Amino acid sequence: MYIECPKCGYHKDMDEALIPSDTATLICPKCQARFSLRSVAEKRETERREQLKEDFPPAPALEAQPGASHEEQEDVCALAAEGVVHEWERQPSPGVLFRAVSECFLNPRNFFPRIPHSGGYGMPILFYVCVSLIPMLAMLAVTLFRVYLGEGLTVQRLLDVLMSFGLTLVVGMLSTVVALFVESAIYHAIFRMVHAGEGDFQVTFRMFSYNSAMLFCGMAGNLLMMFPILCAKFIGVGFVFVGIVYMVGGVRHVRRSSSGRAWVACLLLPGLLGILLGLVLSIWRI
Repeated sequence: MYIECPKCGYHKDMDEALIPSDTATLICPKCQARFSLRSVAEKRETERREQLKEDFPPAPALEAQPGASHEEQEDVCALAAEGVVHEWERQPSPGVLFRAVSECFLNPRNFFPRIPHSGGYGMPILFYVCVSLIPMLAMLAVTLFRVYLGEGLTVQRLLDVLMSFGLTLVVGMLSTVVALFVESAIYHAIFRMVHAGEGDFQVTFRMFSYNSAMLFCGMAGNLLMMFPILCAKFIGVGFVFVGIVYMVGGVRHVRRSSSGRAWVACLLLPGLLGILLGLVLSIWRI
């Protein structure tokens, strides 16, 4: 929580968990002025809302169908104010999934601030699994095409490919969900360590679940870096960097962090892994 003395302007970022729940009054360590904790929170919320109004344009207005009832018109207004993720969590469908992925890629400044901070883990996991299915289905199509060009696509070969894909799909989906929880837990610890924004574990988990742009960029980058061609490796690194940029945007707008702390938090783990890999390679050569 960002706390600023209204008298002398002294300010400091503090972890909300360190402030006792029954605290009502704060004392400035610089000028000894007393001020209300509630006024600090209200000022912070007002500034945040004003900043959102300045930074993000309003969502395109949705119009109810002619002859819609009063309740349906109210639902349309609520969806326009809340965003496409709220719509997904109310009534998931392929159309809503496509619009959410498109908005995450094309208009992240409008997408990320409207991700709800609560509501459980079920719908974010379903969204992540559905998005993860897209590259896996693409890989199935490529595999079938290679078999068709090479050995010919018979019924037996088709069944073998589909059985192998089904097993890979089940194992892959389970490992993907586990990896999502592990990644969210690691980065949530990093966010708390560097004081990158506000929010509990569920907020961090939802940010990673709905950040489909980061998922696609990361997958594309890792696949390209597997090719021995030099330009493919450079393009792969570029995709990974773009994924990190989207993650920074998510931390800024979902966890409401400053840009500097968001970059530090997002680059800390890749930087440490890079240093560790360099040391291992150096020792291996010796």
